[in-house]
Parts: sequence; structure tokens; C-alpha cells
Amino acid sequence: MTETILEKLKTLRQYNRYDGEYGIEIETEAKTPYDVPQFKYWRAEQDGSLRDFGIEYILKQPLKMKDQIPDALDEFKEKTKSFKLIPDSHSTSVHVHVNFLNDTFRTLGNFFTVYSLVENLLIKYAGSDRDGNLFCLPIYDAQITCNNIIKMMQYVERKNYAGIRFPSDEVKYAALGIGCLYDYGSIELRQMRGDPTPERIMEWLSIIHAMMEFSRRNLNPRTIMEGFRVAPTKFIENLFGDTMGVIARPDMEELIQRNLFFAIRIATSVKDWDTLDKTITLDKNAYTMTNLDKYAQAFFSMHWNDLAAPNQQLVLQMMRERGVKYKSGYVDPNMVEAAPANTFLEQLANAGNAGNHTHGIVPAAGQPIPGGQMAAWIAEQDQPVVDNEDF
Repeated sequence: MTETILEKLKTLRQYNRYDGEYGIEIETEAKTPYDVPQFKYWRAEQDGSLRDFGIEYILKQPLKMKDQIPDALDEFKEKTKSFKLIPDSHSTSVHVHVNFLNDTFRTLGNFFTVYSLVENLLIKYAGSDRDGNLFCLPIYDAQITCNNIIKMMQYVERKNYAGIRFPSDEVKYAALGIGCLYDYGSIELRQMRGDPTPERIMEWLSIIHAMMEFSRRNLNPRTIMEGFRVAPTKFIENLFGDTMGVIARPDMEELIQRNLFFAIRIATSVKDWDTLDKTITLDKNAYTMTNLDKYAQAFFSMHWNDLAAPNQQLVLQMMRERGVKYKSGYVDPNMVEAAPANTFLEQLANAGNAGNHTHGIVPAAGQPIPGGQMAAWIAEQDQPVVDNEDF
């Protein structure tokens, strides 16, 4: 049995659950002031980073791609058509939040892998001024994003979900905003230029949606990279589907090659992606040392006595939520050393129980990836060769 990201993170903090898949933020500037109308789907906010009567229009909640997004964009078009909005202002952009709470961590890993592979294509589509833009830095220019993705997935692998939280200054201006997963349960794509045209926004969403639909297939990051190795052109065509015509470029191969190193690092960062979403079923009898050890091994792959106090507290929290009761004569959970309340999450995120779980040997950034070597790196865990028809 598998669990969604919402089910995995419910012990971390309270999240609002929505069936909708995408949130949209449209930053606008105008030639003249205007009165903001009332909307069904949108709320309007002042944004200090915008000039020229700048307003940011934000969906009130995530909406479904097929049933609701078209209506919301039609409403935006109809109610702003009389305003003299400035197209493609350098101060504006369009941000899309992908709601991952209803998906699994394996799907998230798949998305990180395919995104890193084609990020430079997305940047080129988004606009000439978005390449190297300091407010949407791609992985190639800000490699800390790749490092943070790997850290996040390795924390998830060890069931230490507090590790998905990152300092704002590390993630705020990346083209792929992974910090939103902790805050809202979403991943933010910040690439798109400030084109308020609903038709252009819908096209951009269709590209993202194609990547999400691909990520939900019965694949994992390692098999994804193997599929790309076997037939790269067919792989990209299957990834983008009907949107291939708007994303394809003459220099597509070169742009993908530039990020191949990062995609391989992400794909090989977790030993067994299929274990990330499995439900853990453990003995609920009592806080015996045997059970404490079982839970510690399940969540951190370490013995109970080797855990730092904050992680022992997290194990006890998980046990309580699974109905473990205190019985006289066994370990009293109230006697376990507690972490200071005001630094609990920080200690969890930075606890010294990490360790480097990156598997395989990868080349230096920017180096070409020979096909045979890439197959060896990806297949290091005896991963079966993928039938190309799966893609």
C-alpha cells in the first residue's frame, strides 16, 4: 500500500487539501491606473517588486487543468481586457504552483528528474530575458538547487520529513522553487516571462501538465534515465506529447546535454525509489527497546540509541500517532530527553544523522555523457532495462 505526500507530511504540519492541480500567479503592470474588478477565481494583491500600477493576480486555490483552469483564464481575460496591461515587462513574470499533496514522492522524484533534464528547453520557451535571470536561476547557474533536491529526497528516503524544509535564501529565486513543498505542498515553476495573455499561459500550463502526466506513469527516476539513454528523441517526444511542437528547438540536444549531469545525480540519489511511498506497519504493543529500535530503523535506518534527541522525539511522535501505548515496566516516552521547542524543526532538519546516500559515479558538470557509461551508472543497482514502449 502506498501513501500520498499529504499522508506522509500530516505529522509535520497542517495542510489544506485541494483536488485542484495548479495554482497561478500573474504579475502585471499597466500604462494607466485602473480599478480592480471582483473575481470568482482570482484575488488581487499589491506587490512591492512591481512598478507602473503593478498588481499580482493569484488563483484563490489550485484548480483542475481540464475542468477549471480554462474558465479561470477566460474570466481573467474578460475582466482585464479594457486595461492597458504592459506585455512582457522585465519586472513581471508568471509563476505556476504544482500541487503535489495528492501525488506520491516517487512521482515527485520523477518530476524532478524530467524537469532537470529539460529545464533549459523550458527556460528558452519562457523568454529570452529569463535565461540567467537572477529571479529564476536555472540549475545550470545555481547548482545548489540540484544539491537541495538530492538532500530533500534522501531525507524522505530516511522518513525524516522535516528535512524538506530549506532556508529561504537557498531556494527563493531558483527557477524551480522546491521550498514551497514544506510551505504549501507545492513545487513552484518561476520561469515564465510576464505575458498576461491567457492563451500563452494556457500553453505554458499544457507543457507543465504533459510533464506531470508523464511523471505519474509507472516509472521511477532510474528507469526514466534508462529510457532516455535508449532512445532520447522518442523519449522527449513522449514526454511533451502534443506540446512538442511549441517546445522543440534546433539546439534542443545541446540544451538537454547541458543538464544531463544533474538529471543523473538526482535519478541515482535514492537507492530504491519504490520504497518511498510504502506504508510502514509496525508493532503497537509497547515502548519496548525492541520496538523503539524497529521504529528508529524504519524512519532513520539507525538504532534507537544512536539517534540524536530531536530524532528520538520524532520517532516517539510517529509511534504515538500509530497507537502505541505506554505500559508499566517498559520505556516511558515522557522520560526521553526533549529537544528545545523553539529549535525542534531546525534540529530535525540539521540533525547529524544524514550521511551521503548518493549512489554511483557521475561525471563533472558540463562534461558529455557517453551512452555506455551512462547505462552503467544508472544500472548500478541491477535496475532492469526498460522496454522503450513504456515511454
